[in-house]
Amino acid sequence: MWELCLFLLLLNFDAFLTGLAFGFAGVKITNPACLLVAALSALFLAAAMGLGGWLFAWLPTELLSRLALVFLLLFTVYLIAKYCGHGSKSGLNGLWQRPSALDNNADKRISLREAVALGVALALDSLAGGLALGILLDSFWLYAMLSAIFCYYLLALANRLGYYIAGNLQK
Repeated sequence: MWELCLFLLLLNFDAFLTGLAFGFAGVKITNPACLLVAALSALFLAAAMGLGGWLFAWLPTELLSRLALVFLLLFTVYLIAKYCGHGSKSGLNGLWQRPSALDNNADKRISLREAVALGVALALDSLAGGLALGILLDSFWLYAMLSAIFCYYLLALANRLGYYIAGNLQK
């Protein structure tokens, strides 16, 4: 069980980094926005776990493990290029480099509408993790809820910490 909790914690570590980046930029992520982001993360994870379980039932194990490895490698390269790269046309390009770009109305708060885009960006890695967990585990709603709890607390606490540190550095 500890290994699973550690895996879910690491799966949601990007929420911690995002919360810090937004806090340092002076952008607050409200509690309802954090809840929405966590819910989207849980939904993506549960859907991917369901798909992973379905694939495990239909595909040979050796083929599935090879496909999973190729998928994870390609998906990792895609995420790095899309969300951390400089040349992408995506509105989420460089999310950690320019967190204020997601704050469309420039009010220094992430609204629920803006939280949807943030939630989808943060939940994309849950697809890969969910496929892997779906092959190994049965009870996907329990693990999706644990993942949502980790996501919420990592995002909310890191955002407040970053906001606090940035405020004290300006003084």
